[in-house]
Amino acid sequence: MSPAFAVDSVSGSVARKLRLYGFDVFYDHSIQDDELIQVCALQGRVLLTSDRPLHAKALKKGLQAVLVGGRNDVVRVAEVFSAMGLDPSLLPEKSRCPLCNGPLREASKEDVNGVVPPGVLARYSSFYQCEHCRHTYWEGGHWLRLGLFAEQVRRVMKG
Repeated sequence: MSPAFAVDSVSGSVARKLRLYGFDVFYDHSIQDDELIQVCALQGRVLLTSDRPLHAKALKKGLQAVLVGGRNDVVRVAEVFSAMGLDPSLLPEKSRCPLCNGPLREASKEDVNGVVPPGVLARYSSFYQCEHCRHTYWEGGHWLRLGLFAEQVRRVMKG
């Protein structure tokens, strides 16, 4: 089973990227450190933080925590995958909603007709919809950029 994560307030973009990889990631930019530690303890989540005192506090409480200190999201995500021994494969069918963390389900063209622009509907055939917020995604240019991001993560992990 994949680990579930909780990300501190300064790592929102890492949270969104990990969700796209299919990980369940709790993120609330307004949460206080003690509340975040409580979320990790109650829900069995791994804390991801760049805050050394918060990392130390989590470890002292017996929680699993990863100190993420990379200079950009590629390095930060690679640090998480390396620390946790995770596969950096990016698969659209495993992705979660980067906005709300909800699971994505495949959607047909009929499901998204009237939801996505007509040009998108004509150009693409693979669609995904969030089960929680109903946001719709498709494998367009953004997905190609994410593929390049994933390749960079793999390169960083190889050293």
